Amino acid sequence: MAEDRECSISRPRQDLKHDSRFQKVEAQLSVMKNITLAELDHELEVLSGAEARSDDELRRGFGTFQLALDQSAFPDDPYSEEYYRSQMALYCRIAVSEGYQLSNERTLLDGVENMARVPFPYYTRSPQTVSDQLMAIGFIIRTLNLPAGATILEFGPGWGNTTIHLARMGYSVTAVDIEPNFVEIIKQRAAAIACPVRVMVGNFGSTPEPDERFDAILFFECFHHCADHLKLIDRLRELVNPGGVVAFAAEPILEEFHAPWGVRLDGMALWSIRRSKWMELGYKESYFVRTMMRAGWTISKHVCNATPLGVVFLARRNSGVYNMGELLIPKDEESTWAPPESDPAVGVRFTAGDSVLSLDQDVQWNEVSVDVVNSAPFPQTPIVRCGGEECSLQIMAGAEATFTLRLPATGRKLRISSSSWCPKELHINEDPRILGVAVRRLRFR
Repeated sequence: MAEDRECSISRPRQDLKHDSRFQKVEAQLSVMKNITLAELDHELEVLSGAEARSDDELRRGFGTFQLALDQSAFPDDPYSEEYYRSQMALYCRIAVSEGYQLSNERTLLDGVENMARVPFPYYTRSPQTVSDQLMAIGFIIRTLNLPAGATILEFGPGWGNTTIHLARMGYSVTAVDIEPNFVEIIKQRAAAIACPVRVMVGNFGSTPEPDERFDAILFFECFHHCADHLKLIDRLRELVNPGGVVAFAAEPILEEFHAPWGVRLDGMALWSIRRSKWMELGYKESYFVRTMMRAGWTISKHVCNATPLGVVFLARRNSGVYNMGELLIPKDEESTWAPPESDPAVGVRFTAGDSVLSLDQDVQWNEVSVDVVNSAPFPQTPIVRCGGEECSLQIMAGAEATFTLRLPATGRKLRISSSSWCPKELHINEDPRILGVAVRRLRFR
């Protein structure tokens, strides 16, 4: 297996990417059949026949099968080298390859000029595919909500649809793709409408100037082709201006994914890996959000239900404050907290008696302060822990307190324990939740 763990980049596979599985997982699983690797070639032959009939038939075929795999065979720690190697070994088995190379992400194209005139999604002639793409692009623009003249770095632009829309709005757009033919297509499309776009051939993390920074970085259906996403996430902090954002749009990030991260097992991914040897990864939402938080980002999630491509995760650098009323918590950790307030303006998040939260691992932070409110009608004595540090204070009913703890060098996970109460059972109001103390904010120093 190749040992090169460079960050790979490719076109966003938009021409194979109408994958409603991301939004309708349960419905898909109810009709998918499980196959073995030995049965994969037969299913790919069926897909080839569907492709010969129409683009829409091919896409429908993607959702009819998935690879059955024993997940217990993989290591437990998704951040370990052993886990990485096990996923790369699975990729090699599916791809029938000795290893992954960046050159696998290249795409042979004929007739660049014709493709520049009629790019994806228009050549599919599919109302659903075209409309999904256009709605997704519009939702990305609305979610980014960037000021006029902002600088944007787009990785894996492929056909350049998002690139052109953003550039026509007057944004300063830099597009980076590993495929020279796609770079040429974007240049021709931009020149045809006299729209300035800076475009270059490169990998994830590449920029025209070594120390250049941008107001926004965009991944649209391409982040999951990176062979080493942890390395890429570490690189992002060097590329974003203070106050800037990173958008992960229409990526296979969903809580129902079969592993923390790894090779996808759906029909579209298997088709792409076996036929083109592309890297096709997916991520459990809990893992993705926790990984970004550990790397020093806070995440918000934005959903447009009008298109299966309408999910955007926005990442911002941790400014030193977690406002708990608006913080997106990893779903597996969220289950240890009380359900969020119906009105985010309340500005707190209640524990559920014994709650946990992963923290920023950046060594610039030496301590964390936890601002807590006791909304219970009786005194509470919560215990706040992180690493080997522990702090406990009695808080009178309706009062607030701050707990300050030193942060360990690694393994930073906050734990808050308190007695529980239910407003409805105590006849305070109709709120049926089981609550602990309310956390207003976390402050890092």
